[in-house]
Amino acid sequence: MNPADYPGTGQFADVPADAFYSPFVEWAVKSGIMKGTGADSFAPEGTVTREEMAAILVRYAKQWGQRLPAARDPVAFADGGQVAEDLKTEVGTAWQAGIMAERSEGKFEPRPPSPGPKPPPPCAGT
Repeated sequence: MNPADYPGTGQFADVPADAFYSPFVEWAVKSGIMKGTGADSFAPEGTVTREEMAAILVRYAKQWGQRLPAARDPVAFADGGQVAEDLKTEVGTAWQAGIMAERSEGKFEPRPPSPGPKPPPPCAGT
């Protein structure tokens, strides 16, 4: 990813075109890895949830042509109804590939923040 190829168009009101991470946001959106949080917002200071992290990882693998294995049988999480409709496929794929695990008592816990510090913008510093 060459930042010069993504000059930052100001697509999102909360991502200034001159922000150091603007090209990385644009790349992630154009690549289909991330979608933003609304028509004109990205929430760069927001917290990534478990369901969002599952989607990011699955979409990133797809972007690079990686086929994720179905190492586990599909599962119906006890809190599966709490997973956002547009993220259910990615959450299921991440589970089956062994990328993400249930938290406790058969629950995925889709919305608590993912553990650890917030990741930097995609490919920052590389």
